Amino acid sequence: MPRSDASRDAPAVPAPPSREPEANPDQLWEYDSGTLSADARRALVKLVQGPYVSSQSHPALWRATLNGEEALRSRLADMFLELIVDEDSGIAFVRNVSAPEAEAPAVVRTHQLTLLDSALVLQLRHELLRVDRGMRAIIGEEEMRDALSVFAAKQDLDDVMFAKRFNASFRKLIQYGILQRTKTDGRYEISPVLRLIFGAEQIHALAAEYQRILDAGLAQSDGAAAEDGDDR
Repeated sequence: MPRSDASRDAPAVPAPPSREPEANPDQLWEYDSGTLSADARRALVKLVQGPYVSSQSHPALWRATLNGEEALRSRLADMFLELIVDEDSGIAFVRNVSAPEAEAPAVVRTHQLTLLDSALVLQLRHELLRVDRGMRAIIGEEEMRDALSVFAAKQDLDDVMFAKRFNASFRKLIQYGILQRTKTDGRYEISPVLRLIFGAEQIHALAAEYQRILDAGLAQSDGAAAEDGDDR
C-alpha cells in the first residue's frame, strides 16, 4: 500500500531513553544482591554463629535485630531456624525449627549435657529464679563448687576428680554464654538466656532425667558394694 505524503513528512518519534536500574541502597559491594542493611546482616551472622545477641554485650546488633526482626525471621526461616526475641531480657537467639513434617535439618549445633553439666544448670537456674526479673544474678565459682559437693559424694568421686569435672562443666557454660565474667575475679553473671533456653518444662524434664541417672548410679554402686561384701 503506497504511503501518503503526510506519513512521509512526519517527524520521527524519538525512542524513550533507557532507564538505568534503580540503585540498591543496601548494596555493599559490586553485584551484591542482598536486601538487608549492613547492620541487619551482621545481626543475622551473629545470631547464626551464636550463642545469642545481647542488648548489653551487643547494643548495635540488638537494635538491628529489633529493627529488622520481620526480615530476619524470614531469612532464618529459609534456613530452618526460629528466631527467639525477649525484649524484657534483652536477649535474641536462634534454634532449630521443631517441625518433623518438614524434615528440617539441624542447622545449629546442640550440646549434650553430662550429669554434672545438668546439675550445674539446675543450680544456676535456681539462683536465677532467686533474683527479680531484670536484676543481675551474680554467683561465685567457689560457691557453685560447694553447692555441688553433694554430687561428688553421691558419685563416689574424690576431690581431685570432682574438681576436674566441675571445672570442665563450668568452663563449658562460660563458652556457651550462660555464664559471663564480671570485673571481680571468680564472680560470674548468669545470663538471662538460661531462663529462655531452659523453661519450666525443660527444667522439670532435666531434673527428672538427672535424678534418674543419679539413682541408677547409686543402685549400681550399692550392688557392687553388696557383691564385695559377699566375697569376704
